[in-house]
Amino acid sequence: MPRLSPSKALTFFKEAYSQGVFGHAYLLTGQDTQYQYDIAMHLAQLLNCEAPSTDETGSPAPCESCRACKWISSVSHPIVKVMSRLTFEDDESYASKPKASRDKDRTQIATAQVKSLQSYLSRQAGANEHRVIIFTDVEKVKTSESPQTSSPAGGYPLPFEWLNEPKNKAFTLTWQPLTQGVFNEASANRFLKSLEEPNPRTHYFFLTRNAESLLPTIVSRCQTIYVPSITGDAKAAPVLPDALGQWIHNAFYNRNPLEVQPLSQELEALLKESGMVPLQACRLLQQVLQAPAYKDDTHRYVRWQQALAKMERYLKQSCNPANTMWGLVDAVVGR
Repeated sequence: MPRLSPSKALTFFKEAYSQGVFGHAYLLTGQDTQYQYDIAMHLAQLLNCEAPSTDETGSPAPCESCRACKWISSVSHPIVKVMSRLTFEDDESYASKPKASRDKDRTQIATAQVKSLQSYLSRQAGANEHRVIIFTDVEKVKTSESPQTSSPAGGYPLPFEWLNEPKNKAFTLTWQPLTQGVFNEASANRFLKSLEEPNPRTHYFFLTRNAESLLPTIVSRCQTIYVPSITGDAKAAPVLPDALGQWIHNAFYNRNPLEVQPLSQELEALLKESGMVPLQACRLLQQVLQAPAYKDDTHRYVRWQQALAKMERYLKQSCNPANTMWGLVDAVVGR
């Protein structure tokens, strides 16, 4: 059974569980879709564990040995459903469709899949069972080896049976963030009633890169939780893409006013490339600057923190992101 690296996101969920205030719909954002998926599966175990225990930090944890824990760990428990454009396990009409139509369906989560899910949700869950529905995207990559459904990092696998594929086909599955292109307006709107009027003990997780990737009608009905990128036993520090981490290192020590425009343009391009929204990057930069190497330069450290706080305030007021990023660089480099 995968052992999850700690993170603030995981701590948040465990505290909600301990306090009995676990929500029904969460939007998990960040770069690491595999880790988001692992968190959702881990929570499915915790919610359904027959004998919950505690981990080494005293936080609640699944026992990992009861029937429910083992069943969910092997991704074969019927109370856990993964909705992706490649999973048609309950769609009886799918197999009868012409191949061209099936291939088209596999570019998005079809309304037929949502209808099938709603039919499943209309049936009463077992006593004390918590149903967990995970919306994500999955990419199938052909290989010359045997089919693989687990990630190289070794998280929870995806069950092969969900794909309606011959078992002799060779491919690897990788987790991808959910987007409007995959979970389109027609499918999302059909699902809204289920999201607005959730069944008891039913929890939804939407795995995506940022809130802007999904329709506002879905986002507004979820609690948004940022999940940092964590691989293996890496510590739960805020993780920036390497190029963005290099950018702040260069910008922090830059005192050339002529570099304001190039640096602000570079920051804007890096955010677009990484898929981060400016507000998300702003908060991560604030945390990264807590490193001793930056705090030792007190004058510049204070100036950066003040500029980032101002940037965050402006972004919350829906100011132009490009102008706001230019203002940040001008405040710390151009003066």
